Amino acid sequence: MKRYNAIIIDDERNVREALNLSVKQSCPEIIICGMAASAEEGRQLLRLHEVSIIFLDISMPREDGFDFLNSIEKEKYCIVFTTAYQEFALQAIKANAVDYLLKPVNPLELKEAVKKAVAWYEMRQSKPDVQKTYSEPSKIWMNLAIRQQNHEKNNGRRTIRIQGT
Repeated sequence: MKRYNAIIIDDERNVREALNLSVKQSCPEIIICGMAASAEEGRQLLRLHEVSIIFLDISMPREDGFDFLNSIEKEKYCIVFTTAYQEFALQAIKANAVDYLLKPVNPLELKEAVKKAVAWYEMRQSKPDVQKTYSEPSKIWMNLAIRQQNHEKNNGRRTIRIQGT
């Protein structure tokens, strides 16, 4: 089985640890090579490790997840937002997120997000011209309009899922 390096960036320690545990239990193809409490720590991890996937919180002190993305070459990574705020989903799509998961993260949704992230990563590795397309709007995101709001059974929350084709 091919393995992929990932990092978790979230200002809440318990959330980082819970997501790390969920990834280890649900996604054996993912190696969490570091966890960061801030955007600056996240950039340090990117300098130290070859990372494929970034699990990223939006609301963090000093520098939010979107500011972080603007400070890196985001096209190199598959971004999976993990946040408590559903109102940032459209902004996440415009930032080319692979998925948008609401906290607490559902393990089944996590597995699906990782599956999509791995597929995107592999496609971008095998077809360099996809890298350009990844920075532009694509038909994959058009499906969001159709499937933007799913009702989550387990706790009655509205969940916004970004669906691929």
